[in-house]
Amino acid sequence: MLKYQFIHSTRHPDYANIQSLYRHSFPPNERKDLVKLIDDDRFAKVVSFHDEAQWVGFASLLIVRSIVHIIYFCVEPKLRDKGYGSRILQTIQTAHPDQAILVDIETIHEHIDNREQVEGYLKKIMTSGNHLLSLQYTLQNESYEILSAQKTITPDDFQRFWGTLYQNGFEGY
Repeated sequence: MLKYQFIHSTRHPDYANIQSLYRHSFPPNERKDLVKLIDDDRFAKVVSFHDEAQWVGFASLLIVRSIVHIIYFCVEPKLRDKGYGSRILQTIQTAHPDQAILVDIETIHEHIDNREQVEGYLKKIMTSGNHLLSLQYTLQNESYEILSAQKTITPDDFQRFWGTLYQNGFEGY
């Protein structure tokens, strides 16, 4: 199993790697202020993953009651296609055994720039025992679908999740 650490400060030794990977992996319209996610100690967690001494990637989680929503998830480019993405997801599932784990994927359509990448990611995720839910949403002019692991959720559960965040003044996303 991978080792993981919660990132509570921009002074953490992994922060520079996370920030660089974040900026290079997500287009500007999909990025939010990573520091706000690090600074929120109520709902948001930025997590760094290591395999022994090797830094492999990060995930950003929003956690509300029975739902863990992975909003950003990325593996170091030189380590991709080596099973680390699946291992990160397994580590998150093991750390949250009684919660639904949600992962967003871009909706696949003919005009998507990284269609092959998203289709490959979807294939890997789906063979890991995850389920595509009939939940879709649009954020920052991108369409997403939700994958769920461990538990399924309803559209009402998803709405309550985001409602709880916003009612409690969450501003990180």
